[in-house]
Amino acid sequence: MPKLIFIIAVLSAASLHSMNVLAHEKRPKNSEPMYANSAFLLTEAERSELVGKANAGDNKAASRLGFFYDFTTRDRDAAYYWFKKAALNGHVESQYNLGVRTLGTSSPVKCSEAKYWFTMASQNGMEKAQRSLENLGDCAEEPQQSPPREP
Repeated sequence: MPKLIFIIAVLSAASLHSMNVLAHEKRPKNSEPMYANSAFLLTEAERSELVGKANAGDNKAASRLGFFYDFTTRDRDAAYYWFKKAALNGHVESQYNLGVRTLGTSSPVKCSEAKYWFTMASQNGMEKAQRSLENLGDCAEEPQQSPPREP
């Protein structure tokens, strides 16, 4: 019986310790990267350099920032901002990515937005964007004629 009490006490202590560790590991939104081994991680210096390049019109830098915010900090607004900045300057992958990111809802506005970005990417030669347009069907009558939301 004492052995059973000892085992229960050890398990309880381990559970409390685990709960305490988990509570301390929860970070506020965007405070630290979520994926320590991610290929999308950037140092503060790299991020700063990319922001400068992206603001100067470097589409690859803007797209890279989009991936950083989308896959490490999960800051969807920042990711959208940088992907859109690249997409508006003709970065085909960013155009396609914006189409994909807007499909998570049945909203006609979102469907129209997805259709807009897939159309742009398709017109710029991306075959998978054309397939995405075909799969999208009639969720929106016509694609939007101007870019949705300001970057």
